[in-house]
Amino acid sequence: PLSSRGEVEIFYGLYLSSMERNRAAAKYPVRWFYALYEILVPQKKADILFAVKDENEYAAGVVLIDSSTSQHYLHNGSVTTYLEGRPNDLLVDHIIRDGVNRGKAILDFMGSDPEDASLIRFKEKWGSQTTDISTYVKDYDPIRCKIWESGKRVMNSAVGSRVLRKIRR
Repeated sequence: PLSSRGEVEIFYGLYLSSMERNRAAAKYPVRWFYALYEILVPQKKADILFAVKDENEYAAGVVLIDSSTSQHYLHNGSVTTYLEGRPNDLLVDHIIRDGVNRGKAILDFMGSDPEDASLIRFKEKWGSQTTDISTYVKDYDPIRCKIWESGKRVMNSAVGSRVLRKIRR
């Protein structure tokens, strides 16, 4: 479990590492994770767990949100160097075992982009069940919508991801 405010920065580094490896835009700034730490962790409604090698080498981390019956796997991050040791699997195994011991009925892996096959496979190997969620988007201004969608594609590129990280810090 998270033991200090300083570990928020460590988790954020793991998160950024995963976003870069997956060529995805880092959608959440570090202040988002500090807010989770400052508001939800003291209330025991959230936690950040780590897989650590040799006491100070952080291999992976996960942000969990707790509810009365469930744990919600909100964010995760990991360092490429340690992926062969399956630190994310170790964390999920721990979360499931701990959840069972605490009477939690569900581990909610949260949403996934339908195009992210590797993430979906990771979640499915734990017995997760996919539920389609439909959304409706009303375009009030088609030109602005096209600009927005183009911007999202650019920000999900390798260059865009680096630019967004610099802006968000």
